[in-house]
Amino acid sequence: MRNLNRYFRTSAFRIALAYAGLFATSVAILFAGLYWSVTSELHDVLEAEITADVDALTQRHEAGGTAALEDLVRLWVADAAGRGGIYGINPPGLANHPALPSFTGWRTVVLDDLEGPTDEAADEADDGGDDDGGDDDALGDRGLLYGFTLGDRDLIVGRGLDRVEETTELLIDALTVSLSLTVVLALAGGLLFSRSTVRRIAVIGRTTEAIVAGDIARRIPVDGRNDELTGLARNINHMLDRIEALMAGLRQVSDDIAHDLRTPLGRLRQKLERAHREETTVDGCKTALAAALEEADALLETFGALLRIAQIEAGARKSRFTTVDLSALAGTIAEAYGDVAEAEGYRLATSIAPDITIHGDNDLLAQALANLLDNALTHTPPETEVSLRLHRDDEAISLIVADGGPGIPAAERERVLTRFYRLEQSRTTPGNGLGLAMVKAIADLHGAALALEDNTPGLSIVLRFPNPGAVIPSGQYTA
Repeated sequence: MRNLNRYFRTSAFRIALAYAGLFATSVAILFAGLYWSVTSELHDVLEAEITADVDALTQRHEAGGTAALEDLVRLWVADAAGRGGIYGINPPGLANHPALPSFTGWRTVVLDDLEGPTDEAADEADDGGDDDGGDDDALGDRGLLYGFTLGDRDLIVGRGLDRVEETTELLIDALTVSLSLTVVLALAGGLLFSRSTVRRIAVIGRTTEAIVAGDIARRIPVDGRNDELTGLARNINHMLDRIEALMAGLRQVSDDIAHDLRTPLGRLRQKLERAHREETTVDGCKTALAAALEEADALLETFGALLRIAQIEAGARKSRFTTVDLSALAGTIAEAYGDVAEAEGYRLATSIAPDITIHGDNDLLAQALANLLDNALTHTPPETEVSLRLHRDDEAISLIVADGGPGIPAAERERVLTRFYRLEQSRTTPGNGLGLAMVKAIADLHGAALALEDNTPGLSIVLRFPNPGAVIPSGQYTA
């Protein structure tokens, strides 16, 4: 009983009950309309039959007078059961139902409330027909009568309302059964639906409890049903995947800080300690402090890059998205790097298609492109050609920075996208190993695919932004 009460209190059961009430009301309204329509039609049929009898009596009176009229009424009274009618003429008080009143016009009467017949009228009615001619039970409890006068005779013509009453009884019985079935089935369906909903919500509850207890990898089972709860489960799982990724990123940042920043912090302390212990002149102290400041600036730059990557991965910069003219941005960055590349002995070739726009963060896209060009100019020898290309096809918008340098081994391409990873293990060249990690974070934020490909020789780094009508998985990259 406790479990049933729990199901009865669910929103699903209350909604099912509300719909049952609405459907029952609709059924009642439908049956009310059907009741009125059927009874009206039956009344119209009875009135048409009575009117036809009145016309026949009128024509007989006009053709043969009172005697012919009485003969026809006597014949109808004798065959009243077969005709299904109520007939009477007064005088002589001949009728197939006792004590029909004299009146003019239409009237609905309760036949059992009419007074009994005179002996003469009853005998004449019995003499004029068979044993069934005066069977009152065949006429029903109520009758629709029409009274009129022909010459010096008062006539009554009518029909029993038994057909109407039987039909209305059937309609009422059908309505009662339908409403009962509607309520019972709605309650049963609501209970079953509530049980199913409660079970599925219980699964979600158990999963979230396990996650709170520390099982971060736990996910809500998703079945093949495409309903609201399944959509909710998918969204929760997607949210949990995102949270798990952010937590993994946070752990990675913590590990990176613990391992990769420990060495430069140690160097900074050593320089300061050496200056404190060994330097005795002002110039020597200034030189030592300048080196320490340079080391501190590099550390601050690294911390700033880490914080910026974390901010990008959290999606906080999406609020700054606007329409970005990617063609103009690529042209501006290429122009800024052109003189630097030429001065250092590189050749910078560009191929930028015009009027390409995307929805994104202009500053972050400029940062990503600058990082790619910096990476190409830093890790390739002089006289190497570096190219910047931007084009669009039916599937994507591609931004490509390629070089003819030594490239990156296929086994290392996935690793270079992580924080602090550098191919040069000795780390004698400038850099902190965050450039490509920053590019990957920016690509993920913009839903772009990042690919590291062979340029034969050299490396080609491709950013493929979704084109209208094309779907590229967010953050997907290939190594």
